[in-house]
Amino acid sequence: MSTPASAKEGRASNGIFFRLAAALLQPGTIGKFVLWASKPKPGGVIGLTREQAQWMQSLMAENRAAPMRGAAHGLVIFDSRPWLKEIRAPTLVVGGTHDFGVPRHYFDMLVNGIPGAVGRLVERAGHTLVWTHKQEFAEIIRRS
Repeated sequence: MSTPASAKEGRASNGIFFRLAAALLQPGTIGKFVLWASKPKPGGVIGLTREQAQWMQSLMAENRAAPMRGAAHGLVIFDSRPWLKEIRAPTLVVGGTHDFGVPRHYFDMLVNGIPGAVGRLVERAGHTLVWTHKQEFAEIIRRS
């Protein structure tokens, strides 16, 4: 399965951003930059509450910079595509329609690349859907 050029470009630009941010900023600063609260928007994404965003930011801030740099580097170079077809466990892939952290083409890649995988998208959900869409997420798990 080949990755669209736009996906490769997006991964490269995201990788450069994460490496630069990890090199220059402390984990707490990065947390404030990538996690923010938002108000519910009719017809659009529902984001984290202020309390949820602050909690997640504080988790990031508690980490030392060197391990966070290593984790950021690992995120940039990680590529599961070569071995997806080897996964034999029943697999449920859950994603959000407004996830800008892990765009839709990655969801599709997992669902199509893992034999027998089932995919479920949560409408108006972003990358933090386990917190912002708890009920929908729980219902997907119950029905699977």
